[in-house]
Amino acid sequence: MANTPMSKITSLSRTTIIISIVAISLALFAIYKTAQYVTKKPQCNLTIEQAPNINGIKLGMTREELEELLPDVSLPSSEDFSINGNLSSKLTGIEKINLRIKNNRVYSFTVDYKNKGWGNLNEFIDEMLLKMDLPYAQTEPSEFEKDSIKFSAIRCKDFTIYIGGADFGGGLKRSFTVSLTNFGAMFESRK
Repeated sequence: MANTPMSKITSLSRTTIIISIVAISLALFAIYKTAQYVTKKPQCNLTIEQAPNINGIKLGMTREELEELLPDVSLPSSEDFSINGNLSSKLTGIEKINLRIKNNRVYSFTVDYKNKGWGNLNEFIDEMLLKMDLPYAQTEPSEFEKDSIKFSAIRCKDFTIYIGGADFGGGLKRSFTVSLTNFGAMFESRK
């Protein structure tokens, strides 16, 4: 074929088609990999022993360990109880803690924080995730949001962490809460 304007167009078209096919293939591959990353929720493989503690309170600790941690607090003998944050210097910044004990071990606790100036629930959630020092791959929370209530949930191997609260706006009270629960222990039969 002679070197005519038509042959240059045909040659250019082939090159353009090949480059376009390669570009489209790369783009589709990038979209596929991104979709895999976005849709694959990271797993939190932390066990009860690795669960974060809040001011020393940890899932699985015994009532005796709790009494050692908070010697200035008289713990009730019941299995579900609350501790006012003002009762111990170890509970600075905490309004109250609700604890649940089964078989002499803490299987769930919820911490209500005093507002230390968080502008909104997202700031609180971000700070708590950092404070608990969870590895990044294990902190992609599932979120629940309805009206003025928002919670992020991180499901780990042996427990679940809920972080969030309620923001009623208009200068009304905000609630900032972190809760850790070992659902397996909650449903264990007593021995």
